[in-house]
Amino acid sequence: FLERGLSTVQNPILGLVAPQSFHMTVYDLIVGKAIDGWNGKQDISEKEIADIKENVKNTFDQMRINKPMQLVARGVVGAFGQNPFVLVVGCYPNTEEDLSNLLVIRRKLESATGISFPYPFTGHITLGYIIHELLSESYNVFVNLLSIYKDIEVGEFEISEFDFTYFYDMNNFIPILTKNLVRGDTLERRDYD
Repeated sequence: FLERGLSTVQNPILGLVAPQSFHMTVYDLIVGKAIDGWNGKQDISEKEIADIKENVKNTFDQMRINKPMQLVARGVVGAFGQNPFVLVVGCYPNTEEDLSNLLVIRRKLESATGISFPYPFTGHITLGYIIHELLSESYNVFVNLLSIYKDIEVGEFEISEFDFTYFYDMNNFIPILTKNLVRGDTLERRDYD
């Protein structure tokens, strides 16, 4: 999909996320915490991570889903602002039960961590970033190219695990906790360092 579809817009303005880094964010604990006065800095102390980790682990341990969630990836769009700087594909639960489970998980994480995310849940996988501002004419060309893919069916996938992960950037990250939805266990992957 990326090679076929995005090669038409791939140039110095677009930085793609490595496919092995693709993930669907269910709840962004850092941006949710800093959104009011966000200045692009997402530093967080080791103590904050340890406190959040304990709260997330407790939430994961209480989750009782016992089966993978089924989702479909569809529609490549630019997101966040008039001059889109994030390229995403939408992710949609296949059933009302899966949507309900995702929303419950979000509410439980908010309650457990005290970190409120101000936007409604919009499932997506980040594909890339605009790395240079687009001038009006270039912006219009980009949006027109992108509109070709707004309804594209990328495919179905399942979520069988949730990770609590620290991202240095979109291609470099440390998984800290993993909740297996089928077995029900929570694995401590490694301590944050």
